Amino acid sequence: TLLTWLAAAAFGTGTVLLVRRWTAAPVWAIAATLMLFQGVTETAFFFNDNIIASGFAVWGLLALYLERRILGAALCGALFAAAVLTRSDTILISPAALLVLLERYRSWRPVAEALAFAGAVGGAILFGILAAFNPTVFDILTVANAATSAWKSSYSADPALQLFYFLGIPGSIIVLGGILSFIGKRDLKGLARFLIVPAIFLGAIGSQLWVLRQLLPLTPFLAAIGATYLAALAKPHGSARHAVQLGLIGGIVAVVLFGPVYGQRTIDGPRALTGRVANVAHWRG
Repeated sequence: TLLTWLAAAAFGTGTVLLVRRWTAAPVWAIAATLMLFQGVTETAFFFNDNIIASGFAVWGLLALYLERRILGAALCGALFAAAVLTRSDTILISPAALLVLLERYRSWRPVAEALAFAGAVGGAILFGILAAFNPTVFDILTVANAATSAWKSSYSADPALQLFYFLGIPGSIIVLGGILSFIGKRDLKGLARFLIVPAIFLGAIGSQLWVLRQLLPLTPFLAAIGATYLAALAKPHGSARHAVQLGLIGGIVAVVLFGPVYGQRTIDGPRALTGRVANVAHWRG
């Protein structure tokens, strides 16, 4: 339990710092977005390797913002190696490192140097540890595929449904609102920055998405969209339309948190669309 809560704290703190780097959203908006994402809060209810691996990956991306480029790259490589050793599918969000480096540096040379150094350090740690215990990468993939095949039949659910339950109703609303806001402002480049990695992840994992907590590594990217919209929504506009929007979302959040339990499904746990506070009792049971 202690390890789970420490991992959750590290992952949550790292995600807030990372999204703060990526957006102008205030800390309260980012934290509120994470709380609204059902899959984020409920994944901390039980011990799992996803939250540990995601924490390593988030802090690996944050390391790239260090002033000393080579040190940051080395830390990034080491932390991503730890993430992949914990959960092999975490490698699917590694393209985010390229996006971070392209944001920081104008030329390809420092980007290529940092990527090469991160890859060298990460590869040395990853393959060094594997060599020490004899298994190969192919052995890990074979075991992972066998485990997925064995467990998927019992826990499988439609990937779109899992994404919906991961975000929850209010989380889905603010992410969709954020996407529409980016499109309305014609900031497609900014939107693509947050959607490229989730698209790669979901496209690669496909039907192998068999438990909701597998989506945890996508949290920073989806939270960046949601927090941006939530921060904009909280600003006073003085219009009746804005007041209605704010009231509707506030009412939905109240029902989702404190209303009766509805839409409960077992997706690696007793997930419910509404009544999340009351549904905690089913997690305890």
